[in-house]
Amino acid sequence: MRMNLRVSGHSTALYSTCWAIEPIGLLFDCGDGAAATLQQKGLKIKTIACSHADRDHLSGLFQFLQLNSTSNRPLVLYPKDSGSFPAIKKFTDQFDPHVAGNTKWQGIENGHVQQLKPNTFLEAYPNRHIPRSETSQGQHKSLSYSVYCDTQKLKSEFSSLSGPEIGRLRKERPVDEIVDIVRSTILTYSADTPIENAKYWKNPEVLIHEATFLNEKDLTSRKQEARHPSVPDVIKMASEMPNLKVLILGHFSCRYNHEQIRETIQAEAKRWNIKIPIFAVLPGEFVRDILSATPVWEPT
Repeated sequence: MRMNLRVSGHSTALYSTCWAIEPIGLLFDCGDGAAATLQQKGLKIKTIACSHADRDHLSGLFQFLQLNSTSNRPLVLYPKDSGSFPAIKKFTDQFDPHVAGNTKWQGIENGHVQQLKPNTFLEAYPNRHIPRSETSQGQHKSLSYSVYCDTQKLKSEFSSLSGPEIGRLRKERPVDEIVDIVRSTILTYSADTPIENAKYWKNPEVLIHEATFLNEKDLTSRKQEARHPSVPDVIKMASEMPNLKVLILGHFSCRYNHEQIRETIQAEAKRWNIKIPIFAVLPGEFVRDILSATPVWEPT
């Protein structure tokens, strides 16, 4: 992978979800217990990218901001048409005055790009967790996010030049005449959402995707097909992503035990001949450095 990612988090459907991404100081969602599980590492978070206003994705903001708001950070990004986040801002500004002086809040919409580090950016785009019947046309109440890097690559017509020749060229001509910008999606966070086609997720190297249900029967019987996917759907989709190197699954329903989840992931990975490791954050777990843990599925 292009970046040495350290991913930590927990995600249990209905209860709490948060995903911390190092070394870029990024937190996806801030469910209950985010501050307690990250502890001192919470001070490294510069940006919190909130996906939507369900309580299991935002109820940890109060304590997290109380402990970690300092030096004009973090920046809290949220769907611009969600009224819950301005309400939380109003409360925290009054209840914890130091938060008002440091934390920045910004409502965003489809296509918003936020710089995280030099050449590293966060992009927001809508998902279908909140059905269109519950929003006005053009509103943005539920978002997914991708992290991408832009790198410079010398144009092919200059590839035969020596180092000194390239140096002289850089002094004589604008940089955009010498190099092409190569964009690579290093990570995508689906947030809560029904299944999409593989191309929708911008061909990432790492995909964090929710997988609430283990089968289509449970999904359809609870009339959740418009809001959440099943493990078979997610793994099938992952099999169609050519650049994917790691799949991380979470947001499982507590109706399933850990062994049922592992067995379903392994069966579906075998069914679709998955060639990459699959990690799972199981109900009730908080996992530090997920990519260093033992995957549920690893190709032989």
